[in-house]
Amino acid sequence: MVFPIALVPVYGMPRGFLLHSYALIGLLRRTSQRPRRGVF
Repeated sequence: MVFPIALVPVYGMPRGFLLHSYALIGLLRRTSQRPRRGVF
């Protein structure tokens, strides 16, 4: 069976976009939180 090359942009691009957006949202949430006191 040959892998259809058309599936790469159809499924790869939206998945990559979602992964990048989730990563950026996580980074923004992490940097916007106040530092906790008494941890270090």
